[in-house]
Amino acid sequence: MAYEIKYRITFKTLQGDTCKVNFFIDGYSGAITELDPAANPFILQEFNSDEDIYKPLRPQQATINFISQPTVSIDDFLSNSDTYCYIAFDFLDPTRYYWVGYLLQDDFQETWQDTNHIITLRATEGLGMLQSQPLTDNAGDELIGRFTPWQFIQYAAFGSITGFIEHKVISNLYHSSMDDTLTVPSIGQCYIDARTFSIGDGEYDNKYNVLNKVNSAFNQTLLQYKSNWYIFRPEELFMTPTQSLRQFNITLLGTTISDNRYDIEVGVNEEIKPIAPEMLRFINRPTKIDEVTFSYELPTELLCNQNLSRGDLNTAFVGYNTYDVDSWDLKAGTFAGSRESPFTSTSVHYRKETLDTYDNVIDNYLYAEQEMTYDYNWWQSCDIPVSAGDIITLSFEWRWSEGSVAPSPLPIFNVGQLLYKADAAPSFRAGLNDDGSWFIYPSTWDSTIYANQPFFKINLATFDLQSNGWATYSIESAPVIRDGIVRLLLTNTPTYNSFKNIWKNIQFDIKSKVNGLYTDSILGEYDKFTKNEDIRANFNEEIYLQDLNSSNLMGCIFDATNTLRTTPTWNRYRYQLESEPFKKQNLIANWERTRFHRNKIDVNLFGLKYDSKPIGLLNTIKFVDDDPNKLYYIANLKEIDFASATWQATLVEVYDNDRDFLINTKATYTNKTGSGLVPITLNYGQYFSVITGNKLRYTGTPTITVDFKGRVVGSITVSSTPVVVNFVLSNTSGILKTVNVTATTSPFAVDINLDVDNVVLATNNEIELTLSASITSLTVTSSYLIFNNNDSLYPTYKSGYIYK
Repeated sequence: MAYEIKYRITFKTLQGDTCKVNFFIDGYSGAITELDPAANPFILQEFNSDEDIYKPLRPQQATINFISQPTVSIDDFLSNSDTYCYIAFDFLDPTRYYWVGYLLQDDFQETWQDTNHIITLRATEGLGMLQSQPLTDNAGDELIGRFTPWQFIQYAAFGSITGFIEHKVISNLYHSSMDDTLTVPSIGQCYIDARTFSIGDGEYDNKYNVLNKVNSAFNQTLLQYKSNWYIFRPEELFMTPTQSLRQFNITLLGTTISDNRYDIEVGVNEEIKPIAPEMLRFINRPTKIDEVTFSYELPTELLCNQNLSRGDLNTAFVGYNTYDVDSWDLKAGTFAGSRESPFTSTSVHYRKETLDTYDNVIDNYLYAEQEMTYDYNWWQSCDIPVSAGDIITLSFEWRWSEGSVAPSPLPIFNVGQLLYKADAAPSFRAGLNDDGSWFIYPSTWDSTIYANQPFFKINLATFDLQSNGWATYSIESAPVIRDGIVRLLLTNTPTYNSFKNIWKNIQFDIKSKVNGLYTDSILGEYDKFTKNEDIRANFNEEIYLQDLNSSNLMGCIFDATNTLRTTPTWNRYRYQLESEPFKKQNLIANWERTRFHRNKIDVNLFGLKYDSKPIGLLNTIKFVDDDPNKLYYIANLKEIDFASATWQATLVEVYDNDRDFLINTKATYTNKTGSGLVPITLNYGQYFSVITGNKLRYTGTPTITVDFKGRVVGSITVSSTPVVVNFVLSNTSGILKTVNVTATTSPFAVDINLDVDNVVLATNNEIELTLSASITSLTVTSSYLIFNNNDSLYPTYKSGYIYK
């Protein structure tokens, strides 16, 4: 079915701008019926009224009011489908809607009278509907494996009002394995195992909670602006407004990166004005302790489809059913070896349910007939990642066949194998022996003949059998040697072809080791900042993603290779040489908003556009008349009344030019002819300016101490060879660093390290780089001089474990 406009409300704002409320009805085709607007025909407000700029979702709700007509009543909008009608609101931009949302089918209102009366309808973006939908891919199938946070957001938001064919990403937290020059956002360059969101065997958390968990870990939010989804990390607002927000623009034609600001100015002579001169001011008080925690938890199912419950019905018979088995394959091999590249067995295999006369399930097991084409066959699981030090506990029930007659004489069956392969070079293979020790293969899994392979063995002559003939096999491994994968094989014994082995009740558990401690003794870990002041208020938050030493712990982040786990080396794009753990980055974001007393203001403003662009949840606000040195962000957009061109919001301070005083500077050097001072360009950095083209001057008031990270790569020409030349980095107080180079040719390649710690800068101090007299030219291939004062601002930092 297709959507077409059936109804439309048209009205003008008090600023004279035309607005249209379009009702798109599924399956409709025909003329558009114009509806008469009521006094407040379209009001938009934020659904989540929490005054938290890091709330992971920022859904909005529209209230629509119009006058009834003899041919139009509330019944015309009723449907059993939540997606029967969607609202598209036109404002300012003729090429895209300002807002879109589904008409709510459970929130209609009208006055019960025959005369013309007001009908009130409401619409939302459909995010609330995601609370009843478990996480799946867009086709409704189970997600198995690792996916990027970017993919999880798109899978989880599927079913809401608008998709992700076109959307924007303003989130620039990078891991050291990522490439920040790519047109792929950082949230598309790391990976998370889908089991992070499992809540039971084959069951997953709802999509709404998945969005909450991913976004809260990255301190980002999902919001709609101009009918596009924006994945936005508000932490990036805690910087001087002279720096831009780095935005990824995703369209059908590809992705571009742009530098944007969404600042608006509010004042008596501005397009947006206070309705009344007084505003209600509150204070967000600093906290004593800011703490972020992470809990260690393993998924209930480590093997894919461990309980064998997932798979389509194959055939239904009287007394039993057979099913396909998702994530398990029947493989085949030869005695010479085929474990590295096994064949696909053509033998009959399935999961079987046996039923009583009332169709109740009596038993449930894996069944595979003996191999007819190759030497033998086996059920093979998915690969399970393991980490150095992991201890594996495995058990399953096995029976020699479905028949009741035990074989005679009583043989020894090879009923399974657990194979191991290391990740990193030198890669090696191992298998678990019957006693729990690891058998090391000479090279590949096929480098040992079948007779000498490590198998799990059941000797029917000595093994304790249940009354129904089932045997329970269990084993605990020695610690895993190093990071890698294991693979479970449930094997048919080829020397007893008349017996078709069966297996059930597979249990596979891992005791993980984190920095020398097993997770059965610790609950998780924490990072915290503690201020020296005597403050009663504290902040605590739990996140669900983290750098971990165990691949199986829920929430483990994998780096850009999708093989290795992330190291604690994350940086914000604007602080390129920063290197902090993921959890500490979350802590820093939360600390910034309560670093000191910050303003919170309730405002009532007139004007819905600034520089011809509509206001929305992305905007930051500067009060040019009353508070020009601060920048505010919308924490709660209480209401936009489009007809009256007014809006109400709670704003929170995100930057104070006088108190935040964030030094974040990057400069680059350029080519130089002759010796002397090297030209320098300021890429960004408040409180700094370039003097005479070759000196970087500090213009701030307080004296600061920073660490320089600097480098110049390129080549020099010299007056004669060989000759010793030097590069001298200095400031007004004196020489900071001298780098001597012996040039044996001309030109001569150079790579100059200009790192200097604890550089003290006072007001009007100047920084310069000087070439010695023997240098006749410098050609720069790449260069940087970067420094910030972050580390000097943070309170006392501590991280550790939470013990049971």
